Amino acid sequence: MGSYMIILMFILIAIAIVFATYNLSIIKSMSPEDRYKLLYFTDDQVSIGLGLMKRTYKLKDIREVRFSKGKKFRSMGSWAGRMKICLLNGKTSRWIEFDGTVYFKKMVYITNEEIIDKSIDILMNEFKSRGIQCNKYK
Repeated sequence: MGSYMIILMFILIAIAIVFATYNLSIIKSMSPEDRYKLLYFTDDQVSIGLGLMKRTYKLKDIREVRFSKGKKFRSMGSWAGRMKICLLNGKTSRWIEFDGTVYFKKMVYITNEEIIDKSIDILMNEFKSRGIQCNKYK
C-alpha cells in the first residue's frame, strides 16, 4: 500500500508540472502588453484569464456584468475588484477577482481603492463598448 501512495504522489506531481509548463508556455508566447490583460475579446466572445483557468462567454449570451470592490482577505490593506458575468439563461459565473494590474499593465502587489475604481472603469468601458450592460455595486 505504501508503494502505491508514492507512485500516486509522483503521478500527481507530474500532472502539476505539465499544467504549469502549459500555462507558462502560453504566457511566454504572448506579447508583454497582453500578458497582464484580464479580458481577451474576439469577434463574438470574451475570454477571461489565461491558460487552463480561462473562461469563455459568447457576447450575445451575457445579460450584464456586475462589479464590486473590497479589501482582500488576509492582506495588509490591499484592495481587490470583483467581477461576475450574468448570462441570459439565469446562470452566473463565480466572482472573478482582479487588482491594479488591470490599470498599470504590470505586476502589482498592493493596490489602493482609487486604483481599483480606475480598473473597474476600464473593464466597464470595454464591456459597454460592445453593448453589454454593466453595474457597479458597493
